[in-house]
Amino acid sequence: MQMTNENLITSMEGSVEERIREMMKKAYKEAEEIKKHAEVKAEAIEKSYLENAAKSVETERNKLIYNVKAESKMNVTRIKDEMLQKAFLESKEKLGSFREQSTYKDAFKKMIQEAIGELNGKEVRLQIDKRDENLCKQILAEMNKNSEITTDLTYAGGLNASTKDDKVIVFNTIESRLHKATELLKFEIFSTLYGD
Repeated sequence: MQMTNENLITSMEGSVEERIREMMKKAYKEAEEIKKHAEVKAEAIEKSYLENAAKSVETERNKLIYNVKAESKMNVTRIKDEMLQKAFLESKEKLGSFREQSTYKDAFKKMIQEAIGELNGKEVRLQIDKRDENLCKQILAEMNKNSEITTDLTYAGGLNASTKDDKVIVFNTIESRLHKATELLKFEIFSTLYGD
């Protein structure tokens, strides 16, 4: 019987060892599956983070490019405007001596005719620079027109004309013409100079 107990113990020990090996094998297999699952999940998380980081970088890059382009465009526009203003300022300075030129009498006469024509034959008051008073009287006499004249302007040339009640005023000075030209020609000049 002792043999049988020993055989039984040996058999049980063998059975226990087999059971332990199976449990170890199963635990090892489960651990491997958990590890593989964790690696797949880690890769997915890493990929997601990388994609999000790439999107963030691309968004930031696009913002920076947009801001740089906008700032550059504003600087170009500012420089163009400064150049245009400088060109018109130089023109205004050159027009400062327009009164001394031989063509001034004809130009001044044309300005008077335009202003009176705008007021459709109503009684007209002419507002001029004191330096143009004699010339204005001479031109009005040549045109057989009689208008009230005030000499309270200080301009490079030209005049303003109004009805007696000041309801209608025609601005026809060199400066007002230059201002109109500046506004009307600004975009055309930009286009010509810069191809915009």
